[in-house]
Amino acid sequence: ECLIRFLHLSTATNVVKPQTPFKPLKDTDDDATSFLGWTGFTVTKGHGAAFRQGVEAMFQEESPKQNTVQNLFRRAGLVPEDWDKAWEGSMPFRFTSPAPTERKKAR
Repeated sequence: ECLIRFLHLSTATNVVKPQTPFKPLKDTDDDATSFLGWTGFTVTKGHGAAFRQGVEAMFQEESPKQNTVQNLFRRAGLVPEDWDKAWEGSMPFRFTSPAPTERKKAR
């Protein structure tokens, strides 16, 4: 919930730009092709620090671990090819299959 709300607010303030025109999902839509209607987005140049600070503010820790922040996007299926470039707006976050929310136990 927090991530989808944050993405909508970030779009309204021009911090991110959706990859395709955003269309809310209907009951008949296949949610395997997007994260609640989001197929991807790019951080607007010059807004990377503000975007990342907003994402990190969703966590209780003062400075969440990088892996924790990235897992938020992995679980939503919005994963860039290069995290550093995506944070600065040089590469989009694109929808892929979301990561499972449960970890498998090591054998």
